[in-house]
Amino acid sequence: MVEAFAWRGPGMHLNNAEAAMRLLIILSSANPEVQWNAFRFGNMALNEGDDVSIFLNGPAVNLRKGDSTEFPLLEQAKVFTLSEGRLAA
Repeated sequence: MVEAFAWRGPGMHLNNAEAAMRLLIILSSANPEVQWNAFRFGNMALNEGDDVSIFLNGPAVNLRKGDSTEFPLLEQAKVFTLSEGRLAA
């Protein structure tokens, strides 16, 4: 399961189309495809200038278990953290 919450932070005005969003992605699925897509979504939002955090919950904590050539989770997670995304478990 993946849940995403977005809001504008302090100093961000609703009428400004360019204002960054604060995005929290809660990832609680052990499915590698779901995990991979959650990180891809987070990376896309970071590239758009948004502030993104991913919280790994329950079975999603063990990303190494689902890492494969089909779903390179560790590569996506590395890009996410190097792009100033916040990762918590």
